[in-house]
Parts: sequence; structure tokens; C-alpha cells
Amino acid sequence: MNRRFFFTLWALAVPAAVFAGPTAELRVTGRIVPNACVPNFVGGGVVDYGAIPSSTLSSHALTLLPAKSVGLQVSCGIPASVAFRLVDNRPLATGDGMVKTSARPSMLRDERYFGLKNGQGLRVGGYVLRFEPRDNAAAPNLQMSESGNAASGTWTARTDGMLLQNTLYTWAAGEHGIPAKMQQMGATLSIQPVIDSRSEGLGDEIPLDGSATFELIYL
Repeated sequence: MNRRFFFTLWALAVPAAVFAGPTAELRVTGRIVPNACVPNFVGGGVVDYGAIPSSTLSSHALTLLPAKSVGLQVSCGIPASVAFRLVDNRPLATGDGMVKTSARPSMLRDERYFGLKNGQGLRVGGYVLRFEPRDNAAAPNLQMSESGNAASGTWTARTDGMLLQNTLYTWAAGEHGIPAKMQQMGATLSIQPVIDSRSEGLGDEIPLDGSATFELIYL
């Protein structure tokens, strides 16, 4: 729970013969936060693919870019139970989130597909996020639909390496299906971009703009 408190200092008592002049208000504000956990992406959270020659992009099929990894760390002042979710800042329209990857030849569901747009906000492609299999022991192993109650709802074991939108993730206490209280948590995320087929515009420079917010939730 966030709480806000303030004090207002002011004076009214003046001699009867003296007229009150202009006043100024002094406020003291702040927030009390629980356990102060801080999320951080190793390297600043920017995954840069640099300059991609347009000649390497297909004009009639999707182009799969190489996967890259980024480390996630969560540090708390004292052991705490936390969950997180990813919010797509470049969402695509319904029906746009259908793409094939080398790891999953079948079509992906929309909630697994994060938007990738150009400088004008138009769709260029998308990307999927997954927990690195080699880092599976340290990665969050419980999940819950965002429609559930994070504090009192039922967590289920994570069986899919893909990160879904509208889903909460947390770390389990041993083999028990309840969130653990931990001081240091982490995971390695793999990013797999896919560029749409383009029959025109391949001679133009097109910036790739993908953005997702990592939101931490206290349980």
C-alpha cells in the first residue's frame, strides 16, 4: 500500500493593528513503499540490432532475426514476495499477432506477440519473449492470468517458456505452488524478432521500434 502524508505550516495570529500580508505554503510529502524492490535489465534493457541490410529481408515471406538475450534482476531490501508482468507499449491490432518462429512452427497466440513498429507507428513486425531454457532453474516458475487476484488467487506451474501478455509471473517457494519470499531474483530472457514481408519500401530506411514495460507487483 502506498501512503502519502503532508504537513501544512501556516500562521494566522497577528496583532489587531497589523494587516495580514501574502502567505506561502510549505508542504512535506513522501511515500511509504513496501520492501523497496528494484527491477533492472542487465546492460540497460536495450536490445540493439543495429543496421539490418534490406537485402536480407524477404519481400514475400517473414524474416526471422537472430535471437538475443538480456538478463533480468530484481533486488529487494529484505526478502519479499513479488510478481511481474510485461505490458506491450507498441500493441498490434487484433489479428496481427500471428507469426511463425523456428522454435515454434505452429502459429502463436496473440498474447505471445509483442509489437514492432516504425517511426510512424505502423507495424513492421513483432517479437516474442521466452525464458532461456538453460536458465530455467532460476527463472519464475509460477504464473497466473492477470484477471486473477495476485494476492489470493491460485498460481499454476509455468509449463511454457514463452512470456505472455496479461499474465503474472513469480518465483515459487521450493516445490510448493506459492510465491517465495526472496531478496535476489533473476532470469534470462530471449528476444526473437520477426520482420513482416515487404513488397515495397525495402529501399527506404526503416527504424525498428519495440517497447515493453516490466511492471513489478508486491504480493
